Formats: sequence, C-alpha cells, structure tokens
Amino acid sequence: MTNVNPENEYQGAHRRAEEDDYDQNYEAAPAAAFPKRGVAMILLAVAALLLLWGIYAMNKGDGNQDAAAPGSTEATTAQATQATQATTAISAPANSSEQAQPSEQEKPAEEAKPTEKPAEQEQPAPAPAGLAREQAQVYVYNNSGIPDLANRTAGDLAAHYNVANRSNDAAAMNMPEQTYGAFPQTFVFFNPNTPGADAVAAELAQRIGGTPRATTDVPANTSLPREAVEKPEAITVVLAGE
Repeated sequence: MTNVNPENEYQGAHRRAEEDDYDQNYEAAPAAAFPKRGVAMILLAVAALLLLWGIYAMNKGDGNQDAAAPGSTEATTAQATQATQATTAISAPANSSEQAQPSEQEKPAEEAKPTEKPAEQEQPAPAPAGLAREQAQVYVYNNSGIPDLANRTAGDLAAHYNVANRSNDAAAMNMPEQTYGAFPQTFVFFNPNTPGADAVAAELAQRIGGTPRATTDVPANTSLPREAVEKPEAITVVLAGE
C-alpha cells in the first residue's frame, strides 16, 4: 500500500495556487497603475505650447514680409527695366536691318512704279468777268464850241456801243459850260468801282482820241451829269475843244 502524505500534497497544491495568484497579480498590477490622466495633461500642455509657438511664428513671418516688400518691389522693377532694355537692344538692329533692306517681293513693285510727275504750280483763279462793251451805257456830251458834235460822234459809236442819250435834238446832248464848267480836253469817264469799266473806257477813248479818267478825278471847277456818276455801267464821253 502506497503511503500518501496528505500534508505534502496539500502543501504542494497550496504552493501552486499561490504561485498562480502571484503571477496573475504581478502581470495585472502595471496595467492598473499606468497614469493616463497625467499623460493627457502633458499632451494638452504640449499642444498649447505648439499653438502659442505657431501664433508667434505667424506674426513674426508677417512682419518680415512687410519689411522686405519695398526691397523686393524695387528689385523686381529693376529687373523688369533691365529685361526691357535688353529686349530693345536686341530687337532694334533686327528692325533697322529689315527696314534698310526691302524684301524681294517689294523690290519689283517699287521698280515698276511709274515716276510721279511734279505737282503743277497752282495758277491763280481768273478774275471775275467785268463790264463788257455790250453792257456799257455810253453817254456822249458836247462841251465844245462845235455845234452838233455830240450827235455826230454818237452816230459813229452806235455801231460798236450802246449810246444811251442819243437824240436828234442837239441841245439835249449839250453840257453847257455855265452849268458843268469848261473841260480842257476830251475825256472818257468810267466808274472806278465797276470791274472792267476802265478797259471799256480806254478802248472808247482810243477811238475818239480822248483820255480815259475815273469819275472821281474830274478836272477842277468841272462836274458831270448825275447819270454819269450814279450808274455803275455808265461810260461818259465829254467832247471839248474849238
């Protein structure tokens, strides 16, 4: 019969139970004792420090950008100016060479272009037509001592001129010295304000052997009939002499 020691068996079982409890307690103790609250507070503090550092860094960065802005703007402007000058210097010779040497397509057109005639000198516009012979009203008066001289002279001029005062009554064509004064010679008077009247008077004076003269330049102590002065187309013949 096998002897069994109840105490040894109990003690062995007790030791195993205690060892198991000791192992379980040893493993569970560190997990239960980990300071979660402390770690959380540390993380919050770190996060707060990082936030404050970020705000400080942002404010400092804005100040640096504002301080550097004028310098950077001036540098950018200087660079742009240099680039523009360089572009102009490069493009100028090319443009000048292109202008100096016409293309092959333009040369034939220039050679075929006819030579332009020099502009003709502008000629002055012709003067407006003046008094014509047919439009003149010729008055023939006798201021001489020769009877019927005015009537006979008017008959000679009637073929070429319009004698306005021709009459068969010799007395109607007289200019008495008592009224009009004594003219020293035969005159053909014209209105100086009428264009062309002087030419008609000169032509008529050549026919009868008289002197053309303006109605504003009568000899001293003489005068002309009213129609000779008032009518612009009047050409007045005053016959004088013995």
